[in-house]
Amino acid sequence: MKLGAPRTPSRPWLELQLHDNQPLRLEHARGLTLRGIAGRVWITLAGEAEDIFLMPGEEYEIPRNALLLIEGIGEASVALLKPVRYPWLQALFKRRQAPVPTLTPGWSLQCN
Repeated sequence: MKLGAPRTPSRPWLELQLHDNQPLRLEHARGLTLRGIAGRVWITLAGEAEDIFLMPGEEYEIPRNALLLIEGIGEASVALLKPVRYPWLQALFKRRQAPVPTLTPGWSLQCN
């Protein structure tokens, strides 16, 4: 379980709005990072003995391609981050970044 600050810079790719009893399914998401924005987030990764609970400001790097379920405990939101391979390039184009899209519960996301 990797919980805490990321080792490489990341940028928001997608913001997820989460609710009680409405899990969101992620597949093929190895290497992406979840960053808590608001509320408490419950993360379950298939094959792991323990679940992860994410608070605002905390991050969790998805370690492998397995079924991942995320759900808010109450109302919550997380940002899905992609690793930045060339941080200097991100700084160069920072002003041109598009707004981060939002995905609501009931959707399944496959990250290829």
